[in-house]
Amino acid sequence: MIVENGADSSATRVRYPLISKRLRKRSAVLTFIGLLLVCALGLSHVFHKFTGADAPKCRSIYMYPSYARIDGFDTRYTKLAKKYHIYLYREQGKDNAPLHGDEIQLDGIPVLFIPGNAGSFKQARSIAAASADMYFDSKSSIENSFTKNLDFFTADFNEDFTAFHGQTMIDQASFLNDAINYILSLYSQSNAYKNSNRTLPSSVIIVGHSMGGIVARLMPTLPNHIKESINSIITLSSPHAAAPVTFDGDILRIYERINTYWRSSMDDTNSFFRNNVSVISITGGILDGILPADYTDVKGIIPESNGFGTFTTTIPEVWTPIDHLAIVWCDQLRHVIAKYLLETVNDELSTKTSDLDTRLRLARNLFLSGLEPVTHQDKLLDNNLLDMSSNFKNPISINEDRTFWFNKSNPMKSDFIFDISGNDKLQFQLLTSLHDIELLFCRTKDNKDCIQGSSSLSKIPRSSSATQYPTDSSWGSGFSPFRFISLNSTDLKGFETILLRNTITNDDDFLIVTIGNENNIVISNINPWEISMSYFQKSLDFLTSFTKTVCFPKLWSSLISYRLNVIFSEREDSSFNPLVRQYVNTQYESKWHLFPSSGSHDINMHNIRPFISVDDTSDKSLNLMFFAPPGQELRIKLSINWLLTFKMLFIRFRLAIASIPISLIALTLSYQFYYFTSDTSKFISFETALTNIVCRYSILILGFLSVTPLLSDCKILLRLLYLLDPTSLNNPVLNDHTITNSYMLGLREPFTWWIGPLFFTISVATLFLLTRIFNILELVAVKTAKLVSDYIPVPLHSNSEAPSRKYMIFSTRQLVGICFLFLLVMYYVPYQFAFLIISLIQIWTCVRLAILNYYEPSKYNNAHNFNMSFLILTIFMIPINAPIVVVFFRNIAIRWETAFRSHHNFLAIAPSLLLILRNSQFKLPVIKSKQNWLIVVTLSAYLSFYSFTYGIRNLYWVYHLYNILNGVFFVLTLM
Repeated sequence: MIVENGADSSATRVRYPLISKRLRKRSAVLTFIGLLLVCALGLSHVFHKFTGADAPKCRSIYMYPSYARIDGFDTRYTKLAKKYHIYLYREQGKDNAPLHGDEIQLDGIPVLFIPGNAGSFKQARSIAAASADMYFDSKSSIENSFTKNLDFFTADFNEDFTAFHGQTMIDQASFLNDAINYILSLYSQSNAYKNSNRTLPSSVIIVGHSMGGIVARLMPTLPNHIKESINSIITLSSPHAAAPVTFDGDILRIYERINTYWRSSMDDTNSFFRNNVSVISITGGILDGILPADYTDVKGIIPESNGFGTFTTTIPEVWTPIDHLAIVWCDQLRHVIAKYLLETVNDELSTKTSDLDTRLRLARNLFLSGLEPVTHQDKLLDNNLLDMSSNFKNPISINEDRTFWFNKSNPMKSDFIFDISGNDKLQFQLLTSLHDIELLFCRTKDNKDCIQGSSSLSKIPRSSSATQYPTDSSWGSGFSPFRFISLNSTDLKGFETILLRNTITNDDDFLIVTIGNENNIVISNINPWEISMSYFQKSLDFLTSFTKTVCFPKLWSSLISYRLNVIFSEREDSSFNPLVRQYVNTQYESKWHLFPSSGSHDINMHNIRPFISVDDTSDKSLNLMFFAPPGQELRIKLSINWLLTFKMLFIRFRLAIASIPISLIALTLSYQFYYFTSDTSKFISFETALTNIVCRYSILILGFLSVTPLLSDCKILLRLLYLLDPTSLNNPVLNDHTITNSYMLGLREPFTWWIGPLFFTISVATLFLLTRIFNILELVAVKTAKLVSDYIPVPLHSNSEAPSRKYMIFSTRQLVGICFLFLLVMYYVPYQFAFLIISLIQIWTCVRLAILNYYEPSKYNNAHNFNMSFLILTIFMIPINAPIVVVFFRNIAIRWETAFRSHHNFLAIAPSLLLILRNSQFKLPVIKSKQNWLIVVTLSAYLSFYSFTYGIRNLYWVYHLYNILNGVFFVLTLM
């Protein structure tokens, strides 16, 4: 604060901040830059289309659905029967009708589908229809002698907004626990089970979409859960790792409760969970524009012995990203899920599912690419030993490093025996377009104890002149995929020879084998700083192998996208075109990029992500595994794709749109009160305060924002921030090697220093633009008032809200309104609804003050400036409260008669209500002591600090701090 002494030494004069021409020009430039950035982000989000491996390629589906509502499940069994319902899906022409006369016809194995946020029970139809088609029409393709058709039950939640409201999530989980109990009881009444003496089911398979997957994991934590009634869960685009929105504290506490329960259950090696329950999380990846695919990870919650997370681009014969809604109907994916369900059921057991190890082995086979290290344990497991000593006659023995390439012009005319004994650094790789291949691994050199190895081959996309996308050879397409296997000395331990036989008859078929000691991994230590200034470039020759892997240990941030350019000379004798597998080991994400010709492809990954825990000891590298015909040379160039980088920021930092502007507004309010030291002081305008903060301290603010990524690796600082967080819901250090950066923007990569300044600049521009809009609206209000007053005498200068007696704080009308809102909030509506009402009152107060300030600025200027700043802060609180109001009105729309059973805390609205009513009387907080001044300035600054540091993951608490601040303001208006 600047003080000038006058002639009288006892008199002081405060020099208030002003907006000079220089400052105004700076703010205009910053606003312009911010708006340009907003346009850049918006345009990149709208106009950048996903191509190549990121292009949506789901095929259309057809079905003949029918639904039977289970009316017997009524209020006798659950108190929520009037709001929620259960349906049984039946595929017409295949499944039995649910009723035959008065007899229940349930002859299958129960599966329960749980829809997600605003989801429909009809979303179950795609997977249910695929299961029925496969069982009744293609049963021979199911490799399970104990399989049975599936009875798909599906929950009707009336399209409730599960993601917005914690109590709704609890209600759904409680309802489903009761539903499972009822569903299991139906099978004891079914003649199909009675007449055949089949084992009655004791558990239900769960398929959950979006928040339905979280509801499934919440169910076992509730008191009404039937023990051991759930042991197999598949989730589709479910946010296991973090809540997608943080408007409701109940949601965050439920997440904490769920994850704590599951971690402790899985840590207990003797528990039912650890020995029986499997959780498979599937996400559509980059196309999911509703939920960040980062949040679907289950690492740190579910051990690999019980489940894993995977991407649809990883799943063999799916190989396409899928958006949030399409993941329940995508033809390629529903076929794989149906196959998994039918091959993991066991009708002879009461659980109706195979044991945990069998389920996980099948899940790894169907949902992972087969090239991940974790899948190696499932290879070469055939126990049927074969004697091949007389079958392979006059073979060619190979005991040296070589590459073999066979096609129609160079057919394999003999059997081959590869001697692999005594080699502890061996690498064996095979790639073929053949569907049937005789590949055996023998434990003795006389070829007597051999096992079939063809089942261990993994499917990879066909890359040829006829295919452009990986899905061109996916399930249901006209082309068959390639098959590939890569084994190292650990995988081949115990084997002495490899036998290979085949006859190529088709012109397009080929087989390539490489055996040797060569390490085909190229490691590049280039970092994002270097690649942003130039690019990575390298030539890869495939003289002695058909694969090369380029590993980038320092390119691990999910926030940075790249562009890969591949240049090669097309060869007429090539059996296939080059392709590349992009993968990371922190999550099981693989993408396949095909190169019909030289060109570029986008590289985007879900690796180290904001707000998600990461094991610092794990391999975080970006890996590119290239496949090319022997003798081919590829020239590759990797550079940053800024357009895709900007596009993907929005999905991950949507909540920053509220938290960072609130932080700036609170800081501006603190700055305003810094100069408002008494009731005779001038309360500077919001625009003036913001302009001075931005222009005078921008270097300091931008510098701090730029170094925030460096702070995330300091465990001491993270622990300190955790201790300072009043919610204590986001423990940043779960153990010595697992860190979760839930603070600020969740950044860890130093190269992402620019993201903080980016959002700061956008927020500043947004606030300046908002003040300009308010200025225009105020001008319109004044002009309208003048026009109306010329024809109708209106007492514009009066204050009708003033109390009738001096000892009264509020007028009679205001007291009635307070009592009415109190009763509503306590017994019927959530306090968020009351907040929207009082926000309208604050808007009207600002309109009145704008008019009065026009006529008497000396009298109303302070009240006008304070109320406008307070209104801007209040407006940004509306998005935090609006979702609960949406849930409330949704309940009214479906005529749910029970009162809204949460958020009836009148104290959560009382301070804001009382202050806004005092604002309507044009009463300002009165600063009569330095202590009061210090409290206001400090509390406003703390709101700014909290909103920036913790706000994205705790937006609901930002509102509570705002409410506390309003309570202080209200008390000061009484002084």
